[in-house]
Amino acid sequence: ESREVGASLVECGAACTCGPGCPNRVVQRGRGVELANEVEVFLSVKGKGWGVRATRLIPKGAFVMEYVGEALELEEATQRRARQEAQGEMTFLMVVRENFGGRRQSTCMDARYEGNVARFV
Repeated sequence: ESREVGASLVECGAACTCGPGCPNRVVQRGRGVELANEVEVFLSVKGKGWGVRATRLIPKGAFVMEYVGEALELEEATQRRARQEAQGEMTFLMVVRENFGGRRQSTCMDARYEGNVARFV
């Protein structure tokens, strides 16, 4: 099954010469304002499931919240997803791809059991 992947977030790293004020360092700078408290979890009236919405305007480029979950190897995440989907259960998996000096690493996060409100985003 093929799923379309959304736009990636690319952050500057240690090898970048742009400096700490670079707009490509949103996650590294973390929260300037506690926006995680400015959202509410709701159940869709059309039966689509749970979601999150802002209770106030969020500035463009603001860090809202981090996705928290259990770190898994890709193989374990693939197996969990298959089991959960076969049982008609929701999945809360996210794959984070990082580049380290030409080396690419993928980390899977499962927020099903150990997560926060970001699992509903």
